[in-house]
Amino acid sequence: FFFKQKTAYEIPKRDWSSDVCSSDLDCSTGLLNVLYTNGDLIVRNAREIDIVFIDKLQKENSYAVGFIQRTIWDKYVFGGERNFVVFICEKNNDTVGYVLVTPGKGVNSYVKIQQIAVRDDARRLDYGSALISVVRDFCETFQRNGATLRCRVDLESNKFWEALGFTKYGVWEKEIGRAHV
Repeated sequence: FFFKQKTAYEIPKRDWSSDVCSSDLDCSTGLLNVLYTNGDLIVRNAREIDIVFIDKLQKENSYAVGFIQRTIWDKYVFGGERNFVVFICEKNNDTVGYVLVTPGKGVNSYVKIQQIAVRDDARRLDYGSALISVVRDFCETFQRNGATLRCRVDLESNKFWEALGFTKYGVWEKEIGRAHV
């Protein structure tokens, strides 16, 4: 058998600094809402036209973020049939990353970070941190207790989560197949 180890992280809202950005978080209207700005860096809600970028980036990073079929994105994320929220990060009007979250089941629940990806050529430039700032604002605005996620233990992104103040609360192994000789 092969096993894939994952680490679970959380960051309670009480541990956050006061990141402030807009609370116009509706991704399903097709309207552009800028939620965070820092010079020529912005984070905004996703629109349906962003699916081409998201699909390409998640395929390039499927080893780390998994893969969600385009039909699922169309129906559940942008079609409004499920409660997903996607934020897009841009620098100089060039899309560099995204984060997909599920907002939890009401007040005092946790937001779950399902996927986050930044282009390889745009890493270590605070784009991921900007996306997480918007997730933090989302939690504050909608009275969530914080954010949780799962990350494979062999990925460098574990350092990213810890640097942002996330705390490890579990590690487990998942059986992923049978070894054949």
